[in-house]
Amino acid sequence: KPTSVSWWVVLTNFLGCVGFMISALSAIVLPGTPNAEVVRTSVLFTLFGAFGFLVGSLLMLPEAVIEHDV
Repeated sequence: KPTSVSWWVVLTNFLGCVGFMISALSAIVLPGTPNAEVVRTSVLFTLFGAFGFLVGSLLMLPEAVIEHDV
């Protein structure tokens, strides 16, 4: 339900997880000289993952004050 705040929280946290996974996979150290492009990609996806978690946590604030039917 894209109209639900909870749906957006889950989606942004999932995208943050994917960003961290790509960062970890691209940061695997292979023998030889580190490639600057690989390091840049790893840092970029780490930033993307952190941004996804930040947005997800900020979206939880309005959800915390919404009264739900119990």
